[in-house]
Amino acid sequence: MKARDFIKLGYQGAAIGVALRLFPDAKRALGARVLDSDLKALVNEPNAYTNHPHLALIRHFLVFVFP
Repeated sequence: MKARDFIKLGYQGAAIGVALRLFPDAKRALGARVLDSDLKALVNEPNAYTNHPHLALIRHFLVFVFP
């Protein structure tokens, strides 16, 4: 994924950079389909990802840095 893909999903600012850095490891761990659906869901329901091993940091930036 590229930055513009995250922007289309609704990500903003630093959350895009964090997502770009975490994406390769998360993709290997979760698989492409699961990760894509989780990234979409994360924007709409960030509280569901509070303790997620790969997406919690992105969630933090979406909720606290750019509320």
